[in-house]
This record gives sequence, structure tokens and C-alpha cells, in this order.
Amino acid sequence: MKVSKYFVSLAAVFCITLLLPPTAAAKNLKVITTLTDLASLTQEVGGDKVDVEALAKGYQDPHYVDPKPSFLLKLRHADLLISVGLELEIGWLPPLITQSGNGNIQPAAADDGTALGAALYRSALSKEVINKRLAVPFFGPSYSEGEIHAALKEFGDRVEANTFEKLDETCREAAKLIADGKVIAWFRGRMEFGPRALGHRSILAEPGDPDMRDRINAMVKMREAFRPFAPAVSLEQVSRWFDVPPMTELPYMIMIVNVRKEYRATLPAITHVDGSARVQTVSARDNEDFHTLLRAVGEITGREMVLNTSFNVKGQPIVNTPQEAIETFLRTGIEYLFLENTLVKRRP
Repeated sequence: MKVSKYFVSLAAVFCITLLLPPTAAAKNLKVITTLTDLASLTQEVGGDKVDVEALAKGYQDPHYVDPKPSFLLKLRHADLLISVGLELEIGWLPPLITQSGNGNIQPAAADDGTALGAALYRSALSKEVINKRLAVPFFGPSYSEGEIHAALKEFGDRVEANTFEKLDETCREAAKLIADGKVIAWFRGRMEFGPRALGHRSILAEPGDPDMRDRINAMVKMREAFRPFAPAVSLEQVSRWFDVPPMTELPYMIMIVNVRKEYRATLPAITHVDGSARVQTVSARDNEDFHTLLRAVGEITGREMVLNTSFNVKGQPIVNTPQEAIETFLRTGIEYLFLENTLVKRRP
């Protein structure tokens, strides 16, 4: 992250950080905690007076857009780091990000993000903030092959396992299952930091299956029927299926964009009623193993895309350990589980 001049926090739910070059002095960091102060910040950047009531309405209503001028689009020429809590799917974030040359959204945009904000604030005071791009946040624990085999042994009377030698073999087998309409759990590498499963603790399925949303809801998630699941798509193909410029990076699954009109009917499991989707892009640079899986899926379906939802049941956190993964697999309708390169099935 870059050195910050402004740290804006509204009820620990919404914050914007205006970023400066790394040579900026940390003593310039200013903490802002009210909508009035945020309006003043916007005026400072945009030059025009901002209506605080409009600002409040835009904050409270995720579908509200102040048409002319948009209070947030005044910031489009700045380098922005945005952290949003309850409004992770807020409607005015996409135009702000796409019109800001260096806009970005911090992935752990909830209570867990306050720890990151506190560390950033303290580091800024100590002039130790590194001006560096934040990669996909795989900051959690990972588990060895021995730990996975120990977990499998614990459940040996209920599951059977087959281990592949290479990642490519694992991905080909998983891709076949997804293309065949199966629901799989994918447990790999270090756990994600933040509210979204980004391909290390995920439930994956075919996004073009019109019954898939209801199937996953019935077997695992128990969510409202109208809520779609999110797509994970290769960075190379994101602009083919979604209305964004080529190679648009949306790696944290917290941005809503439109599904291209010609594909909405063929992607029912990930398309909302208004034609939008909460997209995760996957690059070989940041998420190589998951990218390899998407490429394998694309070789079969023609789409380097899967439905991706977090590996947990309603009311429970995302699974962390191999034991938790197997337990959740066994008490849900998930059909197959991949623990690293090991394919796990229920015993007959």
C-alpha cells in the first residue's frame, strides 16, 4: 500500500484513503470520522462544495448515484484505497474505481480490516509504509501433506481418497467434474484473509447450469433464492463475459459489474436479476493454482469460469483445517472434495 494522507473511517464501516507517493511525509496523515469531514475532503480534491445530505444518502443507499456531479466521482483523479464494510456490493463503487486511474479496494473490508487499518496507521506514523501493491490476501494458515493424510485417516471409515501426482492432473479431474455438473469443494494453500473465498477455501460449480443456484442452496448454503453466486473468471477472459475493459483486475470478489447482455441467459447461476455479477478475476501471477484450474475448465466448457462460493454452511465460518473441510463435506451435499492434490469421496 502507498503512504496515506487521509484515513477516513465512518463508524468503522466505511473508509477512503487518499494515497500519495511514497515520499509523502507521514506527519500529513489526517484521520476523518464524519460525513461532514468526508465532504470537506471531497471538496478539497474536487474543488466544489459537496452536499452532505447527498453524501449521506449515497452512503446509506447502495443503489443511489448522485447524478451531477457525483460526490464520489470528484475523487476519480486521485489514487484511492477504499475499504467498505456493510456496503461491499455498493452500486457507486464500480464507476468510482473504473474512472479513477489507480483506484483499488481493500479486500478485508469489514471488522477484520480494522486490524489492517491500525497497522497501516501506526506504520505511517513510523514512516514504514511500503509503497507496494497488495496481492490477493492469502495470509492464513496452510497444511502439509502429512496433516492432510492424518485428517483423512481420522475419517477413514467414511471417506476414500485418491492422490494425484501433479497439479495439472488434479485440475483436469476437477474440471471434468465441474463440467459434468458436479459440486466440488476446493481446499488448497493458505487460507484467505477477508470475507470472500478466493479459490483456496471454495465451493465450485458450473455457472451455466440453470439449476445450480437452487442445488447449492439446498445442499449447503441455505440462502435466499434470489441471491446469485459469484463467478471466478480468468483475467484473460473477464472482458469476454463481463462489461469491463480487457484485463480489468477485480481479484477480491467485492466489485459488481454487468454481465454482457448476450451471455446473461447462459450464465444463470451467477447473474443477478438486474444483469450484474460480483466478479472475481484470477491471474496466474497472484493465484496460479486456481488459474490453472480455470484454464482446465475452459478447455472443456469454452469458459474459463466457475461459480465460486465460500466453503462453509450457513452460520459457520469458512473452513480452515483439513478436519473442518472433511466434516463440512460429509454433513452437506457437496459431491467431491479436493484437499490439495487429493480427491476425497464418500465411501459407498
